Order: sequence, then structure tokens, then C-alpha cells
Amino acid sequence: MVYSVDGMPCKEARAAERRIASLLAAKWDRRYSEMCCFVRRRIALSIARSTTLLLRGDRSTAWKRRALEDGAGASAFTLIREG
Repeated sequence: MVYSVDGMPCKEARAAERRIASLLAAKWDRRYSEMCCFVRRRIALSIARSTTLLLRGDRSTAWKRRALEDGAGASAFTLIREG
């Protein structure tokens, strides 16, 4: 997936985001629109994190992020949006 320096996705990256959202919506039994928003926000945060790491460097190599496999992150995301 290719993004510009400003974080703007190319055509193929947008298609990949939609495909990921579609697969997650089916897997986690959520609405497609919720998953689109969830995927875009997660990718935006990843881009911001990688930009920060490029500018400031890595502070710790021991920290590892666990992948979400059961949809728990989507549930928390829905609760935050509604609250």
C-alpha cells in the first residue's frame, strides 16, 4: 500500500482499505460502514506512528503490538463513538 508524504492513499490503497473493511465486517459481524471508519482510523494512526518513528527514532524495541483477532477493538471503537 502506497501513501503520499501527507498520508494520502493511492487508488490501490483505497481499494485495499475497502477490501479489508469488507472482510472484517463479515468476520466480526459488523456493519461495513463501521469497519471502513475503523480501518481508515487504524491506518491513519499507523502512518502517524511510523512518521514519528522516522523523525524521532525508536525508543524501545521491547514494545510489541498485539493483533486483534476477535473483534474486541471494534466493540470498543463502537462504544467510544456512541458515548
